[in-house]
Amino acid sequence: MSEESKGGRPSLYDPDYHPKKVVGYCLLGLTNEQIAGVFDIAVSTLYEWQKEHSEFSEAIKSGKEEADVKIAASLYKRALGGKEKVKKAFKLRSTKNGVGSEERIEIVEEEIFIPSDTGAAIFWLKNRHPDQWRDKKEVDVNDASKITGVTLVDDDDENEDSQQEINDI
Repeated sequence: MSEESKGGRPSLYDPDYHPKKVVGYCLLGLTNEQIAGVFDIAVSTLYEWQKEHSEFSEAIKSGKEEADVKIAASLYKRALGGKEKVKKAFKLRSTKNGVGSEERIEIVEEEIFIPSDTGAAIFWLKNRHPDQWRDKKEVDVNDASKITGVTLVDDDDENEDSQQEINDI
């Protein structure tokens, strides 16, 4: 038995194929489970490949980081809004003296205004600065320094009327 052979079934891993393909799958936003499915391997095998083959592990890491950077840039751009150049295609038809027709496609570049998206801005801020922008505020109800003895109703007559209304219900 050779030194390289560990016994058992040979690995399906191909160092010329898998690292290159996995980057593209990561850029498409596939999860590890989905990537394993595409390669027709178990998720545990995918994790083993990551441990055993540093180029494969780096390919997954770089693909996911690049995808995250592109999405973050897109979200940031959407939150700010602004002007953007777009290309539009127009189909033009021309006739000569009402006879025959000739069609051609003309591409025109146009600058359009994209309004800022408050939803994207809120999402960005909540994730980048959750301590300042999250919806849920942490309040310690056991902290006696924050609790004061405030009476909600000062007038005893009103208090009795309110209590009577509650009892009537």
